Amino acid sequence: MSKTKSDNKVLAVRSIEPFKGLPSGLQDQIAQKAQIFSAPAGRVLAKQAETLHSLVYVIEGELQTSWKLPDNKELVCSVIRPGQALGWLTVIDNQPVPHNIIALTAVTLLLIPLDMARQIVRSVPDVAEFVMRQMAETIRRLELQSRILGMPNAFQRVYVHLFHMVGSAGELRLPKQNEIASFVNTSRETVSRAVQLLVKHGVIRKDGRIIRVQKIELLKEAAEAGADALEAA
Repeated sequence: MSKTKSDNKVLAVRSIEPFKGLPSGLQDQIAQKAQIFSAPAGRVLAKQAETLHSLVYVIEGELQTSWKLPDNKELVCSVIRPGQALGWLTVIDNQPVPHNIIALTAVTLLLIPLDMARQIVRSVPDVAEFVMRQMAETIRRLELQSRILGMPNAFQRVYVHLFHMVGSAGELRLPKQNEIASFVNTSRETVSRAVQLLVKHGVIRKDGRIIRVQKIELLKEAAEAGADALEAA
């Protein structure tokens, strides 16, 4: 038997943080008020300083948030993937979005009215704690990006970004090169050359889109001093 759109909304609400731990009755209320929305790749869903009317969860596809710089270059803030959301900041302060929101690929979204999301944050402590963690993560990411953009050397900016993405895991699925390039304000070609230099010096090993760090201390030195640290090793 095929699922109805209502069934899909209920399944979506029950599968995403922070709603999957809520009582089923409250989940059903959220699903009843929510809408499923689809958009093709490239669709601008909101422009900087526009009002956002819903908390937006990605079911399928990817969204990108970005700022327009004075020279008209787009600076990527984040890529929102399935299971992730944007709009929590607006839920809290009811202010316009601080960035552009674009469908990076074809997307299917779950739209939850802001008033309902705000009511849940106010009444459910676990949801409020989740939102605080999300805000902290966003602040730390933007603080990192601010520090990166202050570095004059493009290779160093790439290495700092990679070092923080890898963290203690020692490996990661490498984002698309144009995503990295936009985040650190350089070209895709520069990202490619910077990564290849890491491979050449044995700092990382690539397995398709997966990179595994072989020399974490040398990657840290490259993040601190740029490509010169690789040549001196």
